[in-house]
Amino acid sequence: TKSPSPSPGSWRSSENSSSEGNALRRGPYRRAKSEMSEPRQGRTSSTGEEEESLAILRRHVMNELLDTERAYVEELLCVLEGYAAEMDNPLMAHLISTGLQNKKNILFGNMEEIYHFHNRIFLRELESCIDCPELVGRCFLERMEEFQIYEKYCQNKPRSESLWRQCSDCPFFQECQKKLDHKLSLDSYL
Repeated sequence: TKSPSPSPGSWRSSENSSSEGNALRRGPYRRAKSEMSEPRQGRTSSTGEEEESLAILRRHVMNELLDTERAYVEELLCVLEGYAAEMDNPLMAHLISTGLQNKKNILFGNMEEIYHFHNRIFLRELESCIDCPELVGRCFLERMEEFQIYEKYCQNKPRSESLWRQCSDCPFFQECQKKLDHKLSLDSYL
C-alpha cells in the first residue's frame, strides 16, 4: 500500500512528472478526480440521496412553473374583467375619453384569446404533468402552433402602447386601477 504522502527523496525526483507534481500540490488529503471515480463503500446510499434530491428539485421547479402559470392566468383575467370589460360598462362610459372610445381591441389586442388558451388548455396540460415533470417540454412542443397567438399580440403592441401614451391620464384607467386596488397602472399588465 502506498503512503498518502511521498517520502522526501521521492518528492524531489517526482517534480518533473506532472501527474505526480499535481498530486503533491493537492496534499495528502485531497483526492485526484480519477481516484474519486473509483467505487467506495456507501456509494449506493449517496446515489439514492442524490436521486431523492433531484426529485425534490424537480417537484419544486414544477410547482414554481404551475404557480407562475396560474398567476399569469389570474392576471390576464383581472385585466380583462377589470379594464377591458369595463370599457363596455355604460356606468363607466363618462370616464372614457373620446380618443379611447371604441378602441378596446387596439389597447388589449388579442389578450382574451391568450387568456382562453392558457386557462382552458395550457394550464391544464401543465397540471397533468405534476407527477411527471419530464413531460413538461412536450406541452410546449405540442402547443407550438397555438403559441403563435403571441405573434398577433406582439404585432399589435406598438399600436397599444401608442394609444396608452395618448390616453394614460384618462380618468377611466385611474378608476379601474382604484377598484382593482392595483399599485401598478394598466401598462404594466399589457
